[in-house]
Amino acid sequence: MDMSVDELIAASAELDDRADGLLDRLASVTARSSENGVSVVVNLDGMLVGLELTDAAIRLGAERLATELYRLTQQAAGMALAEGITILEPVAGDDLLSLIVPVEPVPAMLDEDFAEVETWALR
Repeated sequence: MDMSVDELIAASAELDDRADGLLDRLASVTARSSENGVSVVVNLDGMLVGLELTDAAIRLGAERLATELYRLTQQAAGMALAEGITILEPVAGDDLLSLIVPVEPVPAMLDEDFAEVETWALR
């Protein structure tokens, strides 16, 4: 599709209007997921930015608590990503959004052992 200079300038101005404040809106995205006395908050990057544990969560034991933390963090990350895509949709348009395929989080295996500290993680 060939566009004139005037059309390109108009399209650029329209994109600027749609994108106004976009980075601030994306930076403010967080999502919360809670269950079994564990509550996590993650940002758009999926990084844990908030954690609340009740006495019930502590009573789960280390292995089950680690599994819950992992599962809930993955769940919240998916919710944050969905919110981020919703914010991008009016700016990016259908063509760009069709390239973004959210990956479903893999559920944590209940028999995973997070109790042992991996030494490679401490270096």
